[in-house]
Amino acid sequence: MTVTEQAQAAQVEKLVRELIGRPKALVGMDLHSRKVTLTVSDWVYGADPIVKRRFLDVSLDALESTYTRNVSKDSLTIIEASTNSFAVVKHLKAIGYKAVVVYSAILKGFSRDDRINDRIDSEKLTVAYARFGSQRANVFVPTDEYAGYRDIVYGYRNALKDMTRTSNRIWAFCGAHGMPLPKRKRDRKVSDVRSKADAMKISGLARFQLDDLLDEYDHALKRHDKYRAKIVSIVSTNKEMIGVMQSPGIGVITAFALVAFVEDVRRFETAKKLVSYIGANPRVNDSGEDKGPQVLTSYGNKILKGYFV
Repeated sequence: MTVTEQAQAAQVEKLVRELIGRPKALVGMDLHSRKVTLTVSDWVYGADPIVKRRFLDVSLDALESTYTRNVSKDSLTIIEASTNSFAVVKHLKAIGYKAVVVYSAILKGFSRDDRINDRIDSEKLTVAYARFGSQRANVFVPTDEYAGYRDIVYGYRNALKDMTRTSNRIWAFCGAHGMPLPKRKRDRKVSDVRSKADAMKISGLARFQLDDLLDEYDHALKRHDKYRAKIVSIVSTNKEMIGVMQSPGIGVITAFALVAFVEDVRRFETAKKLVSYIGANPRVNDSGEDKGPQVLTSYGNKILKGYFV
């Protein structure tokens, strides 16, 4: 058997496995913070789903009872990626239902700005998944452990942003009030600026504002150090993260974030797909006179991409 024939055989085997596991019903879920809208549709592979029932404005508290009474266990629920979509997927899984989170791009070509409606959106999700579900990748749902790691990454990132933003505001205050710009960094910046403010006898509302900025900066600095210490303690006992740090240029924060978001590297079929997920690949334009790789792609995981860049 040639290499081409082996590839074709593998493709046929994969297609058969997908067809065997096809759900008989698709449930489109338009998800909000407190309520959902559901569209339950019958589905035959190769055709668009046929709407059977709709459930409008179902509260999250009533979601479980609505499913157990009205949705079959051989269904698949399609949820557009949002803040609480992972939590809903895990909840449905706990009560015996399958669900996937899809990127908003799956609705490209289906949505219209003048028709924003929960019922319509939930129906569009089932149709889009039936047509493109196997071509447009689903969002990977992390386990509870790695979801916690991701939250730590977000917390560290927000603390760093707050610290940088407040530092810039302190610089702006100093410039506006004729104070020498602080040369010392981190915790020494607070004492340095306060001593200069005392020397210049800055008082009144200006001093009130400055003290508030310095307190805010000090708080953000402590949060940043607290998150960093937590990350270091996790990395020190995690073999995967320690292994990633053996690569040149990858420090403790990048290693932690990379493992937190990738979780299982085997979910990427090739190394190129992993690079594309990170967003470290160049944009390619082979149209007209433009040939080959160009600037860095605008897609990818923005947090990981920022650490690598």
